[in-house]
Amino acid sequence: MRKIKKTLLYLFGLIALLIIVTLVINLPVFDEELLPEVVAIKNIKAEPYSENNAYPALIAINGISGKSLKEESEAVRNFLNRKIAETGLDYLNAAEFETLIGKDHDESWLNSYSSCKSRSDKNCTQKLNGELKTKSISDPRLIEQLERYTDLIEFNHFKEVTQIDVDTPFGPFGPLMKIKQIYLADKFVNHSEGVYVEAVIKDMAFWRMILRKSHLLITSMVSVATLNDNMSSLSTAIKNGLSEIQLKHLQTQIDVLQLAETDLGQVFDYEFKYGISIAGYSSNEIFGGFVENLLFQPQATHNTRYFLTTKHMKKVARYNSKKYFQYVNSNQLQKEFNQPVKWSLSSLYNPSGKKIISYIMPAYKDYFGRVHDLNGMIYLLKLQIEIALNPNKPVEQVIAYSKFTNPYTLKPMDYKPESHSIYFECMDRTSVCELDL
Repeated sequence: MRKIKKTLLYLFGLIALLIIVTLVINLPVFDEELLPEVVAIKNIKAEPYSENNAYPALIAINGISGKSLKEESEAVRNFLNRKIAETGLDYLNAAEFETLIGKDHDESWLNSYSSCKSRSDKNCTQKLNGELKTKSISDPRLIEQLERYTDLIEFNHFKEVTQIDVDTPFGPFGPLMKIKQIYLADKFVNHSEGVYVEAVIKDMAFWRMILRKSHLLITSMVSVATLNDNMSSLSTAIKNGLSEIQLKHLQTQIDVLQLAETDLGQVFDYEFKYGISIAGYSSNEIFGGFVENLLFQPQATHNTRYFLTTKHMKKVARYNSKKYFQYVNSNQLQKEFNQPVKWSLSSLYNPSGKKIISYIMPAYKDYFGRVHDLNGMIYLLKLQIEIALNPNKPVEQVIAYSKFTNPYTLKPMDYKPESHSIYFECMDRTSVCELDL
């Protein structure tokens, strides 16, 4: 009995010692210094928007009728530049957005034509083309928006918001993407094939610029989605019989994605920055408990998250399609982001911060996959062009000897004789990577 009491005393003493040690090492004085990389990201400052920057124009395009895109975007740009000079903030809050842009200006035409989601529906562009052949564009607002869109893709620079807040509106991308789809369909249905091809090439150049220079994840994904619209539109045009001259022109003008376009690295810098500025990683916001706040080190939390997510994701973002495919299929990604909790003395330091990080571990697999799938769709389109330029050769033969192979496996693209289509397996399982010939 005496031994049991003694053991219990030792046990309680050890528990008390661990509690004291835990409380002491989690005093604010023991919080870590921010890493230089974290400080650099945290201290990114807003810069004035230049006249040729497409960011204010992307906001302004959904403004009220009656003004040109240049007038609308200049008003937004001037407002934001004044705000940067006065406050250092470079975004519109909800009230400012309502005053400058308003809402629901496009409701008159939004349901006039079918919605098109090229990433998952390979025939949606063809359907939209068919609708425009029987239903001409007559809505005044839509006509104005198509004129604005023509001006939008003339912008040759892009740098977006750097100081984001929880209520920052990003603008209604839905109407903008639908304007673009109707713009391409109108060029195909109502203009010569030369005009159509040049319009698609210019449009792709604009959105590839956005993809290269964007650092908001939503902007990057909108760019990927709308570039898939270009793939779908061009594939439909090729299937309907583009001339040999235009096919050869497309083959030389459209290139596969470069590293600057597939690399989402700067997205993760800004995801990290916005995580600091929006939530601040306040333990009280997550847990609300007194004890949890005692065991929380804000700066150590930032440092840990940078190492576990941002730094690693920036490395993965630079993988080419083949290397990323191998990375995912080796289960390395799952191992790195689903590590079991290992108890050690180091677990006593900043346990609340570590718990918060475990709640917000990112799920970027599909976002990476969509960018690489877009690259594969460009390979697929270039293969479709090659097949169209060789009408006297069996399709299987052209595929077998083409340099436009599956970017994940480097093997020839797959072919379905029953549907006369070429395809590869998408990394993003919600997408369809297939083109009808």
